[in-house]
Amino acid sequence: MRYRKLLACGAITASTLVAAVSVGSSTAAAEPVADFAVVHTLGDTCYGQLRSGVSVVGPGVASFGMSFVKWTPTFGSPCGVGVSVHWHNLDSGAAGVVSGSIVDATTWNQTPPTAFLEVPTGPGRVSFTVTTDRPHLPVPAAALAIP
Repeated sequence: MRYRKLLACGAITASTLVAAVSVGSSTAAAEPVADFAVVHTLGDTCYGQLRSGVSVVGPGVASFGMSFVKWTPTFGSPCGVGVSVHWHNLDSGAAGVVSGSIVDATTWNQTPPTAFLEVPTGPGRVSFTVTTDRPHLPVPAAALAIP
């Protein structure tokens, strides 16, 4: 009988602990991130795919991360593309463009590099659009709330 009470008490304690951990983990705030659809684009010597996303890095500042993967053979030559992030703060009305470039100089089956651009948007709801300096298929804008 004493064993059953001890077992029941242990089960109640364990379930209370699990519930407390579950509640604590569900209230933890996740870092705001918005991903763009894959941008199919021509590079300077190839066709490739631009994968990108934007995240909050601090008050009024976002970080745009991008990776470019060439999909056609370049016979050992690197292939790159210029990228622009157009942003519009829907609360303040401020807008701007931040540009950079990314190059895939990897050989087959290697991970391409990732590059980051700092985007000074100010606080508010911000809409982001990504374009390249080469012919590409446009993708929908992404939105993010910047504290």
